[in-house]
Amino acid sequence: MKNTKTMLCAARPFFGHLEKLYQKMDAAYAKAARFVGFVCEGCADNCCKTWFYHHTFAEIAYLARAFEELSPQIRQQALENACLALDARKRHEPDSGPFFFLCPLNADGRCLVYEARPMICRLHGTAWKLGLPQGRWQQGPGCGEFEKVWQGRERGVLDRTPIYRDLAALEQALRRESGISQKIKASIAQLVAADFEI
Repeated sequence: MKNTKTMLCAARPFFGHLEKLYQKMDAAYAKAARFVGFVCEGCADNCCKTWFYHHTFAEIAYLARAFEELSPQIRQQALENACLALDARKRHEPDSGPFFFLCPLNADGRCLVYEARPMICRLHGTAWKLGLPQGRWQQGPGCGEFEKVWQGRERGVLDRTPIYRDLAALEQALRRESGISQKIKASIAQLVAADFEI
């Protein structure tokens, strides 16, 4: 697979487009949250403890650039935290329920790369829906705190469909331009522990 520097060079021309898409994501999230009066102030259902996977080279490259801009000491601490997370993940019994572990890029309750955080980190929390082929829809609830104020109302649901579509189009363009054909499925901990060598 391509190393970090090669990937960053290939993805860099697409960063401006990704930044605009992130603004669109943030606006959609804010609209859904505002409609029900939801304000994220941290809770037991902390999204930074959820084991998310990321699937786009565009987002991973953008995150890698932000990671490289952190100080060596902070990167080292993130690496140590990532190794702890991966070790805990290996020992986790699937029958015991979902695996939770604080993201290695979270320090003192704050994201170290907040402006570069990937899509799922930006959209998690609100109730959502996603358009599927043949006119079907997939839906999901918000976090526990969102559910308390939302109470299952029809409005206030974030439609992820146009956002996913735009991100998929951006990723396809990047792959065509760079010749990247590999699929990617990696958690933040895996990316940090591998020093973003993907």
